[in-house]
Amino acid sequence: MKDQRAMNSDETAKQTRCKRELRLVDQALQINPKSYWLWNHRRWTLESSPTPDWARELKLVDMLLDKDARNFHGWKYRRDVIANLPQRTPKDEFGFTTTKINQNFSNYSAWHYRSKLLTTTFTTAEEQQNAMQQDFEIVRNAVYTEPADQSAWLYQRWLLGKKPLPLAILGTCLLREDDRSALVFVFNQPTKITNPASISLTVDTEPVNHSGSLQSHYTPVHAIWLPTLPKGDEFVIAIEKDAFVSGSGGAFGGRVGRKVQLGDVQPGTVTIDPSHPIDSDPMTISTPETEDVVADARYQPPAIWSRESKSVEELVEVEPDSKWALLTLVYMMKEVTGRDEDAIRILEKLEKLDGMRAGYYRDLKSEFVLNRAINPPQQILASQTSPAESHTFTLTSVSLTSLPTSTLSNLYTIRHLDLSHNALRSMKFIEILPLLETIELEGNQIERVQGLGGLMRLRRVGVKGNRIRGVEGLRE
Repeated sequence: MKDQRAMNSDETAKQTRCKRELRLVDQALQINPKSYWLWNHRRWTLESSPTPDWARELKLVDMLLDKDARNFHGWKYRRDVIANLPQRTPKDEFGFTTTKINQNFSNYSAWHYRSKLLTTTFTTAEEQQNAMQQDFEIVRNAVYTEPADQSAWLYQRWLLGKKPLPLAILGTCLLREDDRSALVFVFNQPTKITNPASISLTVDTEPVNHSGSLQSHYTPVHAIWLPTLPKGDEFVIAIEKDAFVSGSGGAFGGRVGRKVQLGDVQPGTVTIDPSHPIDSDPMTISTPETEDVVADARYQPPAIWSRESKSVEELVEVEPDSKWALLTLVYMMKEVTGRDEDAIRILEKLEKLDGMRAGYYRDLKSEFVLNRAINPPQQILASQTSPAESHTFTLTSVSLTSLPTSTLSNLYTIRHLDLSHNALRSMKFIEILPLLETIELEGNQIERVQGLGGLMRLRRVGVKGNRIRGVEGLRE
């Protein structure tokens, strides 16, 4: 009995101390409501309290958000409070964000919280789509009212969704140069090998040793080095499930193989993808494989993209210098084909309107310039039929500042590349072109030679007129 009374007394004393501490934090928050440590300390005090009053906390955070609806510390704390109030439903909170957004469209925290609540408030696909269509209308009202504020524009991007990109092997190449051999996998996005042992190679059922990939980071290209490659009729690659993983969470695995005469293959490059329209090398082992990906239920159909794009274009007619409206149009143009010229024109305008971010706009413009030059890649590559031009790609004097690997990896069969007289700052992108023999990069802004490690066939790198200083830039 005495022990119980002592325990009760201790609990009462602890509760009293916690209440006193909370009152102190109340006063401090009135002075500095955006102090990270005050909110952290308050959360710790509530969690340490024998009988925390979470309902009171909700009233407190309501009051503070009424004073400053964009206090992101308060919004974060609110989510912690709601997690301890089971009677408060996601629908209640969704309604709260509606109230705050209607009070002030320029409330990024409210839009962000809304994105977290929508899929839990509305559980069926039909309910979610209905809610999203209503939110598109709210966004349109917001951007017409405050076109210079980013909050609603970013929420609109979230509503439109991101098109799922299944992880796919674009091609597989067997490289044989002198006494070295390598099996190269080219993916449509950066991947990482989870375990080299998850890839097994056999020739006529006999295992072939390999040293795994040289690349330990995420990259679209992986080279598997083969110390020896015996003669045989059937070369089989077995890839365990999840052997390759992408940064977006995709995974790839499978078993591919064809009968070939390895002994008849001369040193050089052998492309294993028989569906490629321009390669006539004798060895074929695999066709492009793709991973099954569940489509993003939030990704909107083309009709919705078109509707929203038209709405933004109408706004641009009224607000021709609205940076967020123009940038949103560019974002939408990445989802449709045939708008590269329009996107380039808008980005050139943005360079003038927003000089502080001119570098970002130039990098983005480079993506559209490259896409315009290689889309669709099969047609351009297939048109280069003469021996001198075969597997050659030239894109000079177009002010390229960067090259996105997601687009460039489609040109993995390129052997001669000329990107002279642009504004490229890095040449690391060449590591995803495994068959490259020559590259011309004269007249760019490159400071360091890099990306050469796995290019077995590379014979020439032209870097005259760049910013390379001394041997440090040529260490590779």
